[in-house]
Amino acid sequence: MSPFTSIFDLFGAFIYYGTLLLLLTALWTYSLSEMLNAPIIAQSFRVLKSQQDDQHSLKLELAKIDLEKAKVEMEMAKENMKAQMEMEKLSMERETNKAKMDIETATSKAQLDMQQETLENDIDLEYKKFQAQSKPETEVQELKNEVERLKNQLEEKL
Repeated sequence: MSPFTSIFDLFGAFIYYGTLLLLLTALWTYSLSEMLNAPIIAQSFRVLKSQQDDQHSLKLELAKIDLEKAKVEMEMAKENMKAQMEMEKLSMERETNKAKMDIETATSKAQLDMQQETLENDIDLEYKKFQAQSKPETEVQELKNEVERLKNQLEEKL
């Protein structure tokens, strides 16, 4: 059997529960609007909004710092590149100067060798000339000595 014995009981229950539902809905709506208008909630939302704004400001500051850091790193890399290129340039100049010095040294050595060879040849030539001259003088001297000896022999015989 049904708990409702008549249509009037059903209608009465409907009105009772409907009214109760309307009252609960009204109360819930009123409580919700009261909660949304409450100063504590509003203050909490303001604090949350302030914290969120602060967080965004900090993120913006961090982004600015990162940008400045990247600029400084880029400038340092640029300076390092300049220094490295200058070092390479100096190294190339040093190698070029060393090669020039080696060439000059080799040229000077070759010139000195040629001068030494020329001097040695001149000395040899002069020595040969001297030897060539000495032989006739020696022969002349020998002939003079021979003549003198022969003269002495003649005188002795006479």
